[in-house]
Amino acid sequence: SVEQIAASVGVDTVKFNDCIDTKTHLSDITSATSTAQRHGVSGTPYLLINGQHYQGDITLASIEAYIKALL
Repeated sequence: SVEQIAASVGVDTVKFNDCIDTKTHLSDITSATSTAQRHGVSGTPYLLINGQHYQGDITLASIEAYIKALL
């Protein structure tokens, strides 16, 4: 379960479970998901730089090269 994964990586499970139970960030998640879907995002990682999207195996070197080319 998500709770087990959170616990296995050291997340404070009391706070995490409370957040899930009270749906504290549900509206933020829903909004972000809707925005991503409108922009055609179908997976992660996804990066949008100056209107150009990068998805999948994105390296720091490729990001730096693209940004330098824009300057």
